[in-house]
Amino acid sequence: AAGRVPRYDGRCRGLDPDEAARRAEAGEPCVLRFRMPDMERLKVPDLIRGEVVFEAREFDDFIIVKSDGFPVYNFANVVDDAGMKMTHVIRGEDLLPSTPRQLVLYDALECPPPQFAHAPMLLTPERRKLSKRDLPEGALAYRDEGYLPVAVVNFLSLLGWSPGDDREVFTLDEIVQAFSIDRISPAPAVFDKQKMEWLNAQHLKRTPGSELAPLVRERMVAAGMLGPGEPSDEEAGYLVAVVDLMKERARTLNQLVEHSRFFFSDEYAFDEVGVRKRLLKPEGMADILVGLAGSLDAVAPWTAEAIETSFRASADAQGVAHGTAIHGARVAVSGQTVGPGLFDLLAVLGRERTTARLRAAAEKLRAGAFLSGSGTTA
Repeated sequence: AAGRVPRYDGRCRGLDPDEAARRAEAGEPCVLRFRMPDMERLKVPDLIRGEVVFEAREFDDFIIVKSDGFPVYNFANVVDDAGMKMTHVIRGEDLLPSTPRQLVLYDALECPPPQFAHAPMLLTPERRKLSKRDLPEGALAYRDEGYLPVAVVNFLSLLGWSPGDDREVFTLDEIVQAFSIDRISPAPAVFDKQKMEWLNAQHLKRTPGSELAPLVRERMVAAGMLGPGEPSDEEAGYLVAVVDLMKERARTLNQLVEHSRFFFSDEYAFDEVGVRKRLLKPEGMADILVGLAGSLDAVAPWTAEAIETSFRASADAQGVAHGTAIHGARVAVSGQTVGPGLFDLLAVLGRERTTARLRAAAEKLRAGAFLSGSGTTA
């Protein structure tokens, strides 16, 4: 009511030990308190914040054993860390106010205290304290969303810490080599999931397709895009080629999987805006696609360079702008308006799928099948 912090009033501070024992044996509820030493200030040496000074009057004689006989956390924690000879305690700054109590306990137990480092609190992008409701249920949720472990660790390492230069993307070994406690800032850090997504995209680009392929495959199997069981060497090689091509634009493994769907099934959705702008708007697109397919039938070897040469020659022969042909063909074979370079895409997709899809899209155009909506290929 007076606006003061609730604290023990010290009524039993001078109680005779024999009297205390008698009353306890008689069944009176009791606790065991630590008698705070008489001093004006308590100093906490902190590796991040320097020396933090507390007024001793802020601390009362605190409980170390409860009335049920069990020790409280602060006491048990000190005994445990002392027994294991802990050298460093790194924790959140919200626990800093409990550190003076722990230091006097170390002193009373005649045990050398560890070095303390109190890291900054985490904030949401709206600058409010991060809480459990702001996060998914457990770290494995990030795995399920398609984040790589190294990307999550990379992101977490940068919350309040900086290597002292402009680097942001680190491998685990690079973090170990670069990390030092003295580079942790005492200022609050913002938990920005968009930043984690950006870092994940950088790690996807850096990771070989052969390492990503097993992670992608299990997601494709779960999505019904691939059948269970061990893939053949040809199937495994095809998946690695797809992953290497599509990882450049993906931000998560799940996004990579979804954007790669057209590589594994002819039942893929068409972007409606892309259909209107790239297939329906240009005159004679059906004939253009058939002409491109005919030209590509004879391409050998099936490489991006050879495909591009044949593709552009066919467009020239038909009197069509290269951009018109490229954009129309992309929508026809993938349903998408954006993605990796078309000729690299076709090289991975393969001759049979490419020419069949160009001709199938031409047939749909002639039949007016695209006029009713985006639909999927037959």
